[in-house]
Amino acid sequence: MSRYDALLLLVSGSLRSQVAMTVKTAVIQTFLKEYNLPFVPLNNGLQLQVLPSIVGLSRCKKHHYAAFIKDMGMLVVWEVMLDNPHPHPRD
Repeated sequence: MSRYDALLLLVSGSLRSQVAMTVKTAVIQTFLKEYNLPFVPLNNGLQLQVLPSIVGLSRCKKHHYAAFIKDMGMLVVWEVMLDNPHPHPRD
């Protein structure tokens, strides 16, 4: 297990989630290099948090179920209950 995997496992425990996944693409990395606000505004007044590092997941807004991690250039998405997942967005 890599240091990154071990850290994600530790932090996902603090989220009290049953599952977590990361998404790391060139688009996300480029976006986060240039973006300096602590959140990304979404439709209907919703916001997606931008955390400086993965350590911030332990103190994040857990009910958002996702956060960008700026220093690692990735998105982390989690789910608390596997038997009752939130609906996923459709095209």
